Amino acid sequence: MAFGTVRNLPDETYRALRVRAATHGRSIEVEIRGSLECAVRSEGRIKLGTLLAEIGREVGGVDLEIERARTLAEPMGFNYVPGMDEAHYPLELDLMNKINKMST
Repeated sequence: MAFGTVRNLPDETYRALRVRAATHGRSIEVEIRGSLECAVRSEGRIKLGTLLAEIGREVGGVDLEIERARTLAEPMGFNYVPGMDEAHYPLELDLMNKINKMST
């Protein structure tokens, strides 16, 4: 996530934020984050999914015929990886050996 720093915030603004945060039972950081989100979020904003659905309706939609695979995928194995030796990965190799012993 991104972060930012606010410099030269007036004391009375900070106090108001602190009181508002306490009223809502939140930290000042959470209160500031919520206030910023509300300030920049537009009520009339169209979301991407909504826009794409509208475009799809305008062109008459699309029928996709997707056939699901009937076979099961192979389960992941914990076999030795070439180049992996005990000097480099002792815990991983120990775990792999224990798992392999349990599965046999």
